Amino acid sequence: MKGRRRAFGKAGVLAVLISGAVLAGCAGPSTRVLPRGQASSKAVQEAIPLLEEANPFYIRESLMGLSEHPRMAGSSGEMQAVRYMEQLLSDYGYEVERQTYTYETETGVAEGCNLSGLRTSANPDGDILLIGTWHDTAFASPGAGTNGSGAAVFLEIARLLSDLPTDTELRFVSFSGHQDGLMGARHYVSRLSSREKQRIIGAIMLDPSGYKAGGSMVMGTADGKSTMAGDMLREASGHEYGQMWSYQAVPGGETSVFMREEIPAVSIGQRFKSYEADTPLDLPASVDAEVLTQVAETVCTAAAELMDADTPSMMAKSHSYNDRDYAFVQTKDTPSWFGETIETVQAGTGRTGMHLIVNTDNEGRTIEKYQFRMKWFGVDQLIMTNYYFTDGKLDLIVPEASEAGIGFEEMKGRLEAFYGAPVGENSGPNGTEYDWQDSAGGKFFALIPESNGYSLEIREYRPEIILLEERRGDGSLLGSAGADSRCNVYMELLSNVTQSAEAIRMVTFFTDGAGGQTSYLTVTEDVEEAGTGGWEIGLDPADAFFQTGDWQDYTGTVKRLVGFYGQILAESEPELAESYKALVGTMAEQQQGPVEIGAAPGEMASETRSSPDFVTAFTMFVLTGRPDETPGAWKKEVSFFYQNEACVNYRSQVRQNLKLQTEESTETE
Repeated sequence: MKGRRRAFGKAGVLAVLISGAVLAGCAGPSTRVLPRGQASSKAVQEAIPLLEEANPFYIRESLMGLSEHPRMAGSSGEMQAVRYMEQLLSDYGYEVERQTYTYETETGVAEGCNLSGLRTSANPDGDILLIGTWHDTAFASPGAGTNGSGAAVFLEIARLLSDLPTDTELRFVSFSGHQDGLMGARHYVSRLSSREKQRIIGAIMLDPSGYKAGGSMVMGTADGKSTMAGDMLREASGHEYGQMWSYQAVPGGETSVFMREEIPAVSIGQRFKSYEADTPLDLPASVDAEVLTQVAETVCTAAAELMDADTPSMMAKSHSYNDRDYAFVQTKDTPSWFGETIETVQAGTGRTGMHLIVNTDNEGRTIEKYQFRMKWFGVDQLIMTNYYFTDGKLDLIVPEASEAGIGFEEMKGRLEAFYGAPVGENSGPNGTEYDWQDSAGGKFFALIPESNGYSLEIREYRPEIILLEERRGDGSLLGSAGADSRCNVYMELLSNVTQSAEAIRMVTFFTDGAGGQTSYLTVTEDVEEAGTGGWEIGLDPADAFFQTGDWQDYTGTVKRLVGFYGQILAESEPELAESYKALVGTMAEQQQGPVEIGAAPGEMASETRSSPDFVTAFTMFVLTGRPDETPGAWKKEVSFFYQNEACVNYRSQVRQNLKLQTEESTETE
């Protein structure tokens, strides 16, 4: 990668000193911008500007400023964040514009506000590089990591790229409505012209990062395939820090919205959510600004290459990268989405279905037919695929494989290669029908010969639950070991977070092959009769792992297992549970006035907050760093467990097992 040299020396030292003064004096965001002279001075450069080092102090300042209040879409907290970002983008020389929109929710009409900063180029019909993020939060969450981290990196990248010479139009867009079905991104993309969509050579989305427990950095696309901008980011990450980011399929995010309109898009973020994500504990202290600095520098290195005035237009290359034909490739691991809405299917595939017909069946139910461009069973050939929704829910998929020129025997061979021998054969008027079952994908296939070709129907398959193995609470096997190695990994994690093997009588591993089964915790009947107490935990590895053995959601799985221990604690220590209940009652009494959803602190008698239940509070006590020093909502509830020595000891042990920072290690450092 050619890239650009970075500026070092006195300028870098001066930037650090200025930023330190800014933080000490709590100055406004404009203080980070040195005088630029007249706007027209950009046309005459005495020297080619160099790409500066990203400044972690500026990133931390933005992270703290954005995270002062929750930023639910349409709230005053969101508008405060928009004003903050608007001022900085304007100071950096971008043409700033707000894009407001309204949408329907279950509770009425809501309003969101996207924010864009534009830097045009000399060629009004040239390449466009879009760098995006999202700034709204879950209810009552300050959202430092989700997604104040992305917004802070977004602002630093905008600063660093603001003066680089370029023949590429730069667009910085921060979206609202991420928490409400990606409404901001959907509104923005719907307003783009066909030519604008063609001109965008890459949309780089900045997702949450910097979490201490978020895993490695990944680049996400709707289908896991590479993009031109993504490959340049991958090369830049290796060049900057010696470790290349990997691709991962991340359906359902803003990248899927762009992908549906055939705009190449890639996201950058951590593999897993943090333990604090979407809670009132998602505070700046949980985010590492140095990691955000690395992200900013990596993106800037790749962006500088894309912006280079010496390179030709990359429009054609970006849109035909890897011969991408925008057909969704169905694999064995692809979800089926049966029972879901058309919007869920479109978000998951990153493709927009063509709405063909609306009809009703004999029972008066509405039947809608959408058609998608897809590839199935390893066939490198486009197959138009019909999705049928009954009363808005998917219940039938019919790939038009025969019309695509794929013969009956070839399709039969493809299905056998994927799923083995048929599980059923039925004689019909035109020959033998063959059936297959896909437990992992939750699909049932019927290959039906017809007088003119054949049809392939795919419906939902609900496999029976299979017992894999049973273990005692200490992990020892009851009976012979099963063949699923994921049980060993799952059991090791469970042992790390449940320190009282005596309370857990049995661990049962089961699966339906597809996941989606709810893990359970229950009192075993025989122990209940004996009155001695004892618990059984049931776990489905398909809920926690991909078929490859990689974790689907490691942090989410840890939270669920710690929550199980919290349930056991609530039952085994009723006095502790009652004391917590009394605390919550006291907190509720202290709340005055109605809770106005979306209002920022200071605009009403009490903050937008509600106390967590016992299990949630205990889980966050264990997994959150220094909960006793956590300001704001949930502080008293989460810190409640410090009064119990056993809870403190449990927290310390679990954090050591999970290699999380402990207070002891912090004090040693």
